[in-house]
Amino acid sequence: MSKSVIAGIEGYACRMGILDDLKDLDPEKLLDRSEVDGIRYRDLRAVGQLEKMGAALETPRRSTFRLSFTDKDPAHTVALALREKGLEVRMGAPGEESPQWSVVGEARGRALIPGFLRDTIDLCEALASTHDGEYIGWEANLTDEEFAAVATNVKQ
Repeated sequence: MSKSVIAGIEGYACRMGILDDLKDLDPEKLLDRSEVDGIRYRDLRAVGQLEKMGAALETPRRSTFRLSFTDKDPAHTVALALREKGLEVRMGAPGEESPQWSVVGEARGRALIPGFLRDTIDLCEALASTHDGEYIGWEANLTDEEFAAVATNVKQ
């Protein structure tokens, strides 16, 4: 059993309690913003999957945001911008697995809602667009306590 949910363009399950059903939403609509909190529907689906797995979304947790660039200079500039916003940042050079420079921003101890997830995704998308890169997506983990509770329920 995995502790993470990864959100990219495809998204995941629906968020319970806010929207009845996103699984049949037109793929073009996934980039639209929810009227509830301004988060894009694709990300709302992933948040719903976390919630479905047992996450309390107001609980601080680890979250990761991934971007890629063809050149080192824009990747470095974006890494600095993410660091200035309080994320821990790693850069990866092109290699066998990827011909791109990767930038990974990680937040620890931040709740996804009410605004951190939306604001960080918006920042990553803007930085990728401005610096000719690609925003790949985000992922978040269940906390150790949430994971333990889920594992205990599965065993019963």
